[in-house]
Amino acid sequence: MRIAQIIPALPKGGAERLVLNLCRQLSIRGHDVLVISFTHENKYFDLSSGCNIKVIRSKIHYSILGASVIQTAEYNRIIDDFKPDIIHSHLIDAELVSRNRTSNSIRYVTHWHGCPELINPIPINKIFSKDTMWKWNTKRILKKQYRDCRNHFLCISGFIKGYVQKNLGINENDISVLHNAIDLGLFRPIPIKKKAGFRLINIGSLQSNKNHMFLLALMRKLINAGYDDLYLDIYGEGPELNRLLEEKTKLGLDEKVVFHGIVDNIEEQLNQAHVLVHSAWHEPFGLILVEAMACGIPVISFNTGGPAELIKEGFTGYLTEKDDLETFADRVTMLYGDMEKLDPLGANGQKFAQSFGLEAYTQQVESLYEKLLSAN
Repeated sequence: MRIAQIIPALPKGGAERLVLNLCRQLSIRGHDVLVISFTHENKYFDLSSGCNIKVIRSKIHYSILGASVIQTAEYNRIIDDFKPDIIHSHLIDAELVSRNRTSNSIRYVTHWHGCPELINPIPINKIFSKDTMWKWNTKRILKKQYRDCRNHFLCISGFIKGYVQKNLGINENDISVLHNAIDLGLFRPIPIKKKAGFRLINIGSLQSNKNHMFLLALMRKLINAGYDDLYLDIYGEGPELNRLLEEKTKLGLDEKVVFHGIVDNIEEQLNQAHVLVHSAWHEPFGLILVEAMACGIPVISFNTGGPAELIKEGFTGYLTEKDDLETFADRVTMLYGDMEKLDPLGANGQKFAQSFGLEAYTQQVESLYEKLLSAN
């Protein structure tokens, strides 16, 4: 098959890593794969090595009052030259560009990684705002394009499937669930010494939804309770960094919490930690939870969306309700006070994570492509 994977850019992120892993695996299986991106941003130089990646200048912005911006000439030219059997798109900007002009000879797959504002229900008190009208109009156009190209929707969790069906009205036959995959050769237990003290770790973009303020409050509560050798390592970048640094200093946590930014050897950092803590208010899937489990690290997370499908309570980790500081702290102190629980929890998680390998995942994606093409 000739397969085009469309993604706006390649910054550090789960969707971006998945696209490149999928490109490599599909190529190994003999398919001709082209990755199309709209900017030169690429934080995965090693992972993208060997992938056929073309960067083009294409974008779409549908206007309500003025002229719409439709810059797709380069994209259309590359698609015409490549002649794909499948166009598999990721994230909203890729949707807008790749569905603007469609072909009956191509099957289209939308990979739904999250809950973008564009398709959220419109609040009544904002119904006449300019931004809301733009979202309504863009969503209306996109829904028509999906119908016209017989689009198939691939969701990363049952939670996302329900979200897409509710907000786009997708037919059951046109939607599938396939949990994300990880590189089990990379994420695995490594014989490496744990860092000093009892180490909590968090990995993810520093955005408001990830709710890192909760983790700072958690650390302050635990240290006030006398857990002096408890530490938190946070990996990631984002717009919340300065506010979080100010709060860390305000709470007197400069010696206990470290923001490390983005690192290349995150699997080593996981292996040096005792527990991964995850505090996102809304989590479509939670790829980092599976990566931690694959490294034999127990996880504690809010019971929100994807994590509820991944964490088996008391078997691979623990779930709490959103912003339940008392229960979350109790789970941490329970493991701190009985570290013999860490190994069996980690072993259970590692076994569970084996079903998320890239090879099996790619085979399922390949089977979906074949099914869609056979229905032409």
